Amino acid sequence: MYESVEIFKQEGYETNIQYDGIVETVITRACNGTSLRKLNTRYKQMVSTSTESKIKIDDMYSVLKTIEADGCYVEKKELSFTNDTIFPADLQTLYKSVKAIMQGLNLKIQLSHAKYAVEISTLQNNLFKKHEHALLIINDITNKNGSNYLVDVNFNKSYEDIMVDVCNVASLLNNAKKIDKPLPTGKYPVIFAKGTGGVLFHEVIGHQFEISKPYSMYSPLTLGMNNELCAESVTITDADFCLTNLECLDDEGTVKNDINLIEKGRISSLLTDKFHAEKQGNYGLTGNGRRASYLNYPESRMYRTYVRNGKNTLTEALNCIEYGLYIEGISNAHCNHRTGEIFLHINHAKIINKGLRKNPFFK
Repeated sequence: MYESVEIFKQEGYETNIQYDGIVETVITRACNGTSLRKLNTRYKQMVSTSTESKIKIDDMYSVLKTIEADGCYVEKKELSFTNDTIFPADLQTLYKSVKAIMQGLNLKIQLSHAKYAVEISTLQNNLFKKHEHALLIINDITNKNGSNYLVDVNFNKSYEDIMVDVCNVASLLNNAKKIDKPLPTGKYPVIFAKGTGGVLFHEVIGHQFEISKPYSMYSPLTLGMNNELCAESVTITDADFCLTNLECLDDEGTVKNDINLIEKGRISSLLTDKFHAEKQGNYGLTGNGRRASYLNYPESRMYRTYVRNGKNTLTEALNCIEYGLYIEGISNAHCNHRTGEIFLHINHAKIINKGLRKNPFFK
């Protein structure tokens, strides 16, 4: 084992199926490769190669030693495409059912599935990690704003529950095509329905709390720890999404534990990876160092970020609003990290009038 070097080996695949009502496209990419990167350095220095190239680790290490500043050398810049359609039987059944529901509705469906195993080796440790996930995206191909929904397809969720979500999404996307009377531009109090506000907090808290984005307006590096950022009733947690013990590690071998980013309204923690935690002042590791694949340098990224239950009821919140919006569906979201501006594409909502939800303007 080479001193102050991490060896990251990945083996697995990603399969993606898209269907737009006419044409079906299937793409499978192999995630088989190795990367070496220097540790305890102020620079991002890494060498990556695919397994099929059969380049030896000693040769990769020789190249790594020649890198003096930031530099990530890759033998192949993209994952290899294969002719295999690798999909578990249960996902094949799900895909056929969703395809039947969406037929003729001008909706595009995209189902992706990834499964891989990872070995992370340093002079001190040799760790193994396995992970599998699936995601279903449904979007309206006639909407220029890119109206889409993400449906959670995890492996402890029943087929029946997934299909209920799919049918609800199809209904919402169809109904959202007709707008009755859009509200005039202005400022309105807003309530996000259960499960909807996560998109907002994902953008304005999750990404901004990643230590690799120190320039973000709401970053704890900018505002300071323990700074009051939200109401006292708000606590936001980033947790693992492991189904087995072999999934409770990040892509640097750090154990992922639950951490509160916001605790009772105050900034409590950052999301960190090894490189940026050391660069920004020796912050503790939270297990959020993640890679898109062996080709990518690890960065701090969220896992399962959510808002904990508060003390107030929905009725109490509604009664506080004379006239405003009750948001039930968000299809796209974006946050300008430098300015803090948030852009949400709403495709299902109701008007709040004197505490009552009524007169939906997205029919």
